[in-house]
Amino acid sequence: MNLTEIVSSGAIIANLSAKDRDAAVVELIDALVTAGSARADARDELISILLERERKSTTGFGAGIAVPHAKHRSVKRVCAAVGLSPAGL
Repeated sequence: MNLTEIVSSGAIIANLSAKDRDAAVVELIDALVTAGSARADARDELISILLERERKSTTGFGAGIAVPHAKHRSVKRVCAAVGLSPAGL
């Protein structure tokens, strides 16, 4: 599997407007919904499970890189959004 099969071109945000982790998660989920990779009716639940996962244990690697992730019954294949925050979070 290639990264291009996972990341929808419509779910790449070169300049996140979010100022903190939680807002970044919302922005990335919204990008997945807009790109058609996640269902709109699952949006709030996806945000909730991702934020809960981050509260339990961060997915940060260090050096400003994190990979928040979770499984949800409405998502039928692996998908991802990519966001960059030049200012940091």
